[in-house]
Amino acid sequence: MHLNYDCNLKCSYCYQNVIAEKVVMNDKTEKDVINFIRKIVLDKNPEYIYLNFIGGEPTLHTDKMIRIMAACNKLNKSFYFSAVSNGTFGNIKKIEELLHLGLNDYFITLDGAQKDHDKYRVYESGMGSFSTIIRNLKRIQEKFPEIKIKLNSNLNDDNKNHVTELLDVLEEKEIKYPLVFSKVISTANGKFDKTIEDNDSFWYIAHKQAIHRGYKFKPYGREINLACMMKQTNCYIIGADGFLFSCIEAVGMNEFRQAHINDYGSAMFEIIRSQAQNIGYAYDTCASCTFLPNCDGGCYYKRSHDDFKCPKTDFKNNGLMIIKEIFEVKS
Repeated sequence: MHLNYDCNLKCSYCYQNVIAEKVVMNDKTEKDVINFIRKIVLDKNPEYIYLNFIGGEPTLHTDKMIRIMAACNKLNKSFYFSAVSNGTFGNIKKIEELLHLGLNDYFITLDGAQKDHDKYRVYESGMGSFSTIIRNLKRIQEKFPEIKIKLNSNLNDDNKNHVTELLDVLEEKEIKYPLVFSKVISTANGKFDKTIEDNDSFWYIAHKQAIHRGYKFKPYGREINLACMMKQTNCYIIGADGFLFSCIEAVGMNEFRQAHINDYGSAMFEIIRSQAQNIGYAYDTCASCTFLPNCDGGCYYKRSHDDFKCPKTDFKNNGLMIIKEIFEVKS
């Protein structure tokens, strides 16, 4: 659920840079979202509902988060709340209030040690955000041990060889949260000039360095196509304007916009939603490829702006090697 497209940071590679109008969910759409969730609960009777808040920076609008969570909790279903945040939010009182409502899971980005992180993740003034994030992580770790945080490091051509420096900082600061890596990808409005080529073995090397420092990873844990939301009928990507989108990287783009949440239950809603299920593979050879379950025929978002390359070599050089490393360490 995108509460907003505005953010207090100006990250150079952010996929939401394609969104010109930084919409914030208004009060009417907020009520529509709550009603949409209520309809899904009544219609599908799910055992478990995972609700992730994202932006922009969702913690700029904690009052909206609080109202939505409070309404969800009244539905007497098992909700699991989480938030993707840049980590600059440090209001202890609000964090405690969110925790009381069930938000105990955050995904926070650190793009390396300070010299790397502060190149890309800066405030509008140009000041880096690293020191603020480290301070907030320390405070949350101390005051709220029940809050689960997963640290995310976006790797690019500049910082890919500095993973050990990030690991050193986390050890020095005694920050003990799990770590995952992500790949910076080009967006529809242009190629990020530090994007790493797919055949580079950086993905394996980064994981190997972290594994040997005690970090644990699931095999293919960050291969997003193993759980691509475009292919999941029970997954809904909600924009700040109340429209659904088929791809989280393409929120705000008309090509990926689906129906409005108020249309839920109509025949047109189901027809529009089903179109994403019928997207074909990138190549004729995909159907017989050993790695089809990992790639699902190629990322449609990348294909839409001619940025897709077959990841088979990348899987061999990185994914399989990571699995081997995991099992060698375990044995």
